[in-house]
This record gives sequence, structure tokens and C-alpha cells, in this order.
Amino acid sequence: NGDSNTKIRFTTDNINLSAGGNATNFESTGMDVTGNITASGNITASGTGTFGNLSLPDDGVLNVGTGNDLQIKHNGSDSFITDAGTGNLYIRAAADFRVQATSTNEDMIKATKDAGVKLYFDNVEKLETELGGVSITGDISGSGNLLLTSSGDHKLTFDMAGEEVFDFTQGSS
Repeated sequence: NGDSNTKIRFTTDNINLSAGGNATNFESTGMDVTGNITASGNITASGTGTFGNLSLPDDGVLNVGTGNDLQIKHNGSDSFITDAGTGNLYIRAAADFRVQATSTNEDMIKATKDAGVKLYFDNVEKLETELGGVSITGDISGSGNLLLTSSGDHKLTFDMAGEEVFDFTQGSS
């Protein structure tokens, strides 16, 4: 009726409609809606909700946590996952954790439980952590000093096309 005092209140037990000081209660244990629900302003709910899809417009933020500690946002061009709380951000996977290109499903990073981490360039594996250390495929470029440390025997070998061109071994024997 255009009355600015019109209110609808939902609780687990009933729906309360009030307008102009007159209130009506509907006893209910739930509510099913077919179609769209449009609302402006804030929606506050408690309990658990189930959604088929949750859509937010560009620059809309999905806030999780009492202090909006975890935020997921898309600005129309880029997507962001932000840990704005005081703790750490943990990403957990049961077996493999992968970062892949959306359009091609090419691996960029692959971490396997109890096995290692692989880094890819254009879907070609370039660096892998292994039981004995690190395996690198391709050239290594750097600047500054190269410091190699180990305990026990030391061996530095340069191998070019299967032909050992330099071998330096320093051992304790």
C-alpha cells in the first residue's frame, strides 16, 4: 500500500507481515518459492542455505567470515581471492592440487601429495621437486653469486650433450 512501515519478518516458525501497525502471522516450518526473489538492501539469514548458482555482478564481493576475512571478487577483467584476516590462507587438496589455464586446461602448477611439485611453461614441465632435490629442464639464467653447499663429499659436474666437460670432486677421503 506504499506504507513505509510495511515489514515482512521470517523466522524458523513463522512469517510475520506488518503494515501500518497491523500484524499477521503465518505459521510455517519452511517456505518454498518458485521463480525469482528480488530484494534491495541487506538480507540477513541464519542457518544453512543451499544454492544451485550464486551470481554476483562485476565488482560484487563474496565475503566469508564475521569480519569479511575471506573475499572473492571479479572486477570485470580480473579475479581475486583475498585473505583479509589475521591468519594464513590454506588451500587443501586430497591428492593433487593444480593451477590450470581456463581455456586449454594446460597445467601451470601441479602439486601431488607425497610426491612433489611441478612448474610448467606453455604446458611443458620445467621444474620438479623430487626426493633427491630439484630437476630443471631447459636453461638456467641468473645474476649474482651461485652458492652450493652440502655436507660430506662435494662434486660439481658440467655435462654437455652427454659428454662430461668438467668434473670437480672434493671428498673427505
